[in-house]
Amino acid sequence: MAVSLELENDELAVLFFHLQKSHQYSDDPVIEKVNFKLEALIYSRFSINEIEKYKNKVMNDTIMGEST
Repeated sequence: MAVSLELENDELAVLFFHLQKSHQYSDDPVIEKVNFKLEALIYSRFSINEIEKYKNKVMNDTIMGEST
């Protein structure tokens, strides 16, 4: 089965880093496979500087409902 998503580049990057940040799904093999595919897309579409920008943005922000 295939799943198709239409995401802008910034949405794709934010989704990838949110999944990386979330430890809730770390043991899920399906999420792990999705994460590998997203990683391949991210590193093929973005420069290292862009990747770092999105990574820092997501990793430094707290998601609504999370306590600091």
